[in-house]
Amino acid sequence: MIKELITYPDERIKYVSADVRKFDDELFELLENMHDTMAHHGLSAIAAIQIAIPACAVVVSSEEGVMELINPRIIATSGESTHEEESAYYPDFKAPIKRHDMIKVVYENRYGELCHANIDGEFSRTLQRKIDMLFGGTLLDKLDKKRQKEAEKLLSKRIKKRWWPF
Repeated sequence: MIKELITYPDERIKYVSADVRKFDDELFELLENMHDTMAHHGLSAIAAIQIAIPACAVVVSSEEGVMELINPRIIATSGESTHEEESAYYPDFKAPIKRHDMIKVVYENRYGELCHANIDGEFSRTLQRKIDMLFGGTLLDKLDKKRQKEAEKLLSKRIKKRWWPF
């Protein structure tokens, strides 16, 4: 089922997501809703918190297909580079963000089996952004204080225009 994405200024994005402990039909339904919502909105990845469910679950498209990562944790990193990023939470906003080039992730699949993966490139940056969201972080949190204030000011103006066109 397609769910509504939460967007700025909805503060629920800052909730810290709880680890998934039950690998059951309720989790399977959440994952299917995430797949449906991601496809409907044309996203390459989605964290459960983006549909206001504070559970540590991420669905992400990769070259090999769609991956489901439950309780993902980054356990190793290498390299850094800066790239323009955007987020469905901040519509029509981009910012240069520094991320690791390669990450090693441990996670569980939908059946609770422990998995790991070495991930690099754009896929790595996307997954890092989604894992940040699981812990209450957004791309604005990656900016210095001055750029955060500038971005918040710009985003607030856009919100006012959307709701008050005069």
